[in-house]
Amino acid sequence: MVTLTQDRYTDYREGDTFAHGVAAGQTIYAGSLVVLNAAGYAESATDSANKVTVGIAQNQVNNTGGVNDAITVTVRRGVFKLDNVTGANIVERTDIGDNCYIVDDQTVDTLATGSSVAGKIVQVDSDGVWVQII
Repeated sequence: MVTLTQDRYTDYREGDTFAHGVAAGQTIYAGSLVVLNAAGYAESATDSANKVTVGIAQNQVNNTGGVNDAITVTVRRGVFKLDNVTGANIVERTDIGDNCYIVDDQTVDTLATGSSVAGKIVQVDSDGVWVQII
């Protein structure tokens, strides 16, 4: 390990927008919840375990005819309003501060079993759930 002995330029970014290589066979729509699969490639979010939520797609991409990483999708981290599931496992105001889980690429609920974390619940409105994605 060597410590600095002079000034060093360190790259910087705001930390809210990133590009990820898209998995083969995937179409991701702008505004959809995006996850990384086990191989580290971006997919449209689905109700399955062991995915890593990385943000909301800022553009539509179509990699249905391509290989892994043939194209990229730009995602944004932050706080977003997603749809609340209806019926069982609905997100309630008492769930604020807890994690919510992916139902599909635009919907969340409170059922952890077999699902991946979408993010942290920060507010619940009558028309959706505000979720912090970091």
